[in-house]
Amino acid sequence: MTGTQGVSGWVRGLAPACFAPVMATGIVSRAVATSGARRLSWPLLGLSLAGFAVLTAALVWRLLAYRAQLAADADAPARVFGFFTFVAGSEVLAARLAGAGARAVALALCLVAAGAWGCVAARAARTLRRSPHAARAADGTWFLCAVGLQSVVVAGTALGHGPWVRGVLFGCWVAGLALYGAVLGAVGWRLRRHPVPPSALTPAYWVAMGACAISVLAGAQVVGLGWAAGPRRVLVGALLVLWGWATLLLPVLVAAGYWRHWRHRVPVRYEPTQWCVVFPLGMYAVASRALAEVSDVAALRAVGGGVTWVAGGAWLLVALAMAGLPLRFTRRTPSAPTNSPGSGQNQF
Repeated sequence: MTGTQGVSGWVRGLAPACFAPVMATGIVSRAVATSGARRLSWPLLGLSLAGFAVLTAALVWRLLAYRAQLAADADAPARVFGFFTFVAGSEVLAARLAGAGARAVALALCLVAAGAWGCVAARAARTLRRSPHAARAADGTWFLCAVGLQSVVVAGTALGHGPWVRGVLFGCWVAGLALYGAVLGAVGWRLRRHPVPPSALTPAYWVAMGACAISVLAGAQVVGLGWAAGPRRVLVGALLVLWGWATLLLPVLVAAGYWRHWRHRVPVRYEPTQWCVVFPLGMYAVASRALAEVSDVAALRAVGGGVTWVAGGAWLLVALAMAGLPLRFTRRTPSAPTNSPGSGQNQF
């Protein structure tokens, strides 16, 4: 009875962004596979599929048994964007399975996730309209709306090659870029007008880089569907600019971590938002290699290969920490950090 109550309590309090580990594990699996270590990629894919199955069952249970709690999350500007992790996790797996030959399963995942993106986007827009101070909650998790839409493009390009498919996916890619720009503006405004304390500068802000990286990957795969020479050059040029922006964000995010943990002595220990570091690193590695294929910039392939193992190492550290391995680093023992609204921690 106690065990049943424990599982029920876990489902009741299931975080909106609970699919973040699925996203991270799935993309690291793909990154490792594209680097040639396919035997290592299969266990990662298996873990991602198992986690996806368990979390999907829990999400359906919560929808049926704890609808009030689910609705409360959907009505909170600081939490609603976390539901896009279901979309991204599904589509990352769909793209991976399509490449492995399981196209029927991949197509089903892609269609379900695309529908889910529309539902979550509509609810998020409604929540923001009803919240007069919603912009004060803008943080890294808001970029998940762009990640979700671009993940639909990534999976779609892995499945379809018709001219109409290319047009639809290109439109989704452009819409994803527009969403990214809008969220970047909102988060930038929030950080200028309402700066976050060190304890609230969580790894969730790495999604800003991950959203840009998946836009590069989606665009590279759209280019791969076939374009005339002129439009192709324009698209590849735009992708190189996007890749440069993602690369520029890397040292900024590392510096933010240094500022948080070393300068302000917030201890390094496991927090679920750390999966938001693993996913962008894995996506950056895959996107770099994909861009190398369409741009003929060979150096990008080497960059992608190197970052793959950085992402793999980050995945291992976070997975061990989640399993209970102590992960601490601080200059001195501080008082327990406090969360603030919109910090991203309350999503997970």
